[in-house]
Amino acid sequence: MNKNYTLYGCVGGKDFKINKQFKSRDKAIDYALMMLPLCSQVEEEIEIKSNVIEYKCNDYTRFTVSRA
Repeated sequence: MNKNYTLYGCVGGKDFKINKQFKSRDKAIDYALMMLPLCSQVEEEIEIKSNVIEYKCNDYTRFTVSRA
């Protein structure tokens, strides 16, 4: 069974959703960190529900990775 992950979040008060499927959670996180401002660092991980994790960054940026 293939597991795919989706990525969405909020940067500067603007919501975003990436129209791309990722093969692993780590690849989705790496992509998010590449796209966010350079000063963004993950400060907290919050498990919303099973297979849905929100990552809060130091600059009021947040993104969520969920298994599709």
